[in-house]
Amino acid sequence: MKSSIEDELREIYVKALRLHCRPEDLPRCSLIAALDIDSISALEILVSVETAYSIEFSAESLSAKTLDSFETLAGCIAATRSADSTSLEQ
Repeated sequence: MKSSIEDELREIYVKALRLHCRPEDLPRCSLIAALDIDSISALEILVSVETAYSIEFSAESLSAKTLDSFETLAGCIAATRSADSTSLEQ
């Protein structure tokens, strides 16, 4: 059974931040404060997400809020994928 995007993102956060916990133990939101994410950590997460999903986020789609919840980040991934597929069709 394929895991949900939130499960995949949880695993990415654990690996990118080198956390010593299980992915399912991460909170769903307020991640920046809960995980003490700084600018370097944020970049590591973004690079990991872009690599995992073969996407490239636009600068306009990124903010601190993007990384603060799995739901918001999943929405950003979906929007980026949609924009990428639309641009390929043109």
